[in-house]
Amino acid sequence: MAIVSFILWSVTSYKTFVIKISEQDWDTLSSCTNAEYKSCILVDGEYDRPEHCDYVDATCNYDGRGPVPCEARRKGSTSWRPMEFKPSIKIKKMEENDDDYIFERYTCGLNTTCNAMPGGSLYGGSTNVWQSSKVTLNNEIQGSGEHNAYKVFRDIGVIAPLAHQVIVELWRGQKLMVRDRYAMVETINDKAFVEKYVDEDNYALFEYEYPENQFKRSKGAYDSVYEDGDHDCGACNYESNEALCGPPGFSSIGDISFSAFNQTLLQRFYSGVLITNHGDGLCASVYSNNAYVAVFKNASNQDEFVVIPSGADQTFECNRYDIKTYKPTCSFMQECFREDECKASFDTELRAAKEKAHKISTSCFEWWKISLVTLFSILLAAGIGILLIVLYVASTTGYVVVGDKNWF
Repeated sequence: MAIVSFILWSVTSYKTFVIKISEQDWDTLSSCTNAEYKSCILVDGEYDRPEHCDYVDATCNYDGRGPVPCEARRKGSTSWRPMEFKPSIKIKKMEENDDDYIFERYTCGLNTTCNAMPGGSLYGGSTNVWQSSKVTLNNEIQGSGEHNAYKVFRDIGVIAPLAHQVIVELWRGQKLMVRDRYAMVETINDKAFVEKYVDEDNYALFEYEYPENQFKRSKGAYDSVYEDGDHDCGACNYESNEALCGPPGFSSIGDISFSAFNQTLLQRFYSGVLITNHGDGLCASVYSNNAYVAVFKNASNQDEFVVIPSGADQTFECNRYDIKTYKPTCSFMQECFREDECKASFDTELRAAKEKAHKISTSCFEWWKISLVTLFSILLAAGIGILLIVLYVASTTGYVVVGDKNWF
């Protein structure tokens, strides 16, 4: 599969994303360890990661349109890599003409399904504009299915980030250090994303990222609790599972009931998890991992939750995260599966999702059987070949010596 991927990469045309960082700032980012990046310290009364793991000044050039100022930092967990060996990168403060950068425009209804909640600015629109000062560049170290997975989620009606593959160049001063293929993904933890897809005026956003589930940002009616309250619900505050920083009505996002979600979108989300083989994702993983949950005020002025997939790099692959059963691991989908009517509704959504998705993960078990048969065939052919050689030698010499006996 790696050889096939390399061949496809060699003949495919990708847009280029060039990031130039000064030698000093490069070395600063290089000095950050993954343990430090994952740590959370109190800085000026607020929780944040160590300074040498945070953003540094850079210049960014997307698709040859000319360099603009930006800021860059490393990211990742298992995919964490040294700066000179293809690190994943987050970009922020990337602007053009004093406005958020416009990366792409997609016409809704052709090859792009533009899903949004009624309060989102995209709702009912004709064009999905990828415009933000932030963008995420994932290194595809663990897999290259991410851009296809998010498209599948969008195909079946789920809110999911835009994504495609690009060639990223990382420069240390005047020296090119990395030139390789990445997944370029619309950043979910971004006000531009939440306002476009969820609600322009009122929302709170939370992230499932093992081992901690965190509050990320809020606006409008939710600010009084999360942004303006007495308790610090800041960016990397690992105390954010406490009731004061948990989602409205629940002590943590793992406790949200099925009835509090937009139930159709939740069933479609889990359908997408299954058909992309997102075994490291929410509701399939044994961990509470790789998803965001947004809450907004619905038409009845009630809190309504919607789940957004993330971390989908290891999709469409046979690996240790292969989904062996479609029974969910998250409490809210388990709640659905315990009710016959809800389970039947999910089955309907799953069938519809398989018809709408542009790509479906193949069965890893089938590939395992094919591999075993292939291996057996190779060994059998080798054995037959050796036997034929022995018989040929016997026919030309008149006998074959086996052990201490002559066989005529």
